Amino acid sequence: MKKTFLSLIVVIALSIGVLSPNTVSAYDSEHTVSSGTTQFHYSTVYGTKYHKFTTHKSGVVYFMANKTNTTNVSIGIQVLDENYNVVRTGEGSINVSANQIYYLKVYILPGGSGLPPAYVYMGHYVA
Repeated sequence: MKKTFLSLIVVIALSIGVLSPNTVSAYDSEHTVSSGTTQFHYSTVYGTKYHKFTTHKSGVVYFMANKTNTTNVSIGIQVLDENYNVVRTGEGSINVSANQIYYLKVYILPGGSGLPPAYVYMGHYVA
């Protein structure tokens, strides 16, 4: 009896959305790699953020992130492929093909203290 009642409560809760699972995104923002005019994007990191970039042509893409406030907290970056494998650590260029996905991982380096770092970041074709 208790088992049936509990099952009924769970079914009702799921049907009205009380226990519905939250949708978790694997990234914090989404952009197309810029060409021509460089497009900078702004964010603040409290731990780790992932910025998704999609390529639209083959070439060389430069990825970077630079802190914009004076906090004593430093940031690090990595470029990851679509399977979250590290392609590059630190800012710099990589060769890409069209229609590929890359993630710019921005994270707080240990040892600092203060306000969370604000930063600008980009993925831009350089060749």
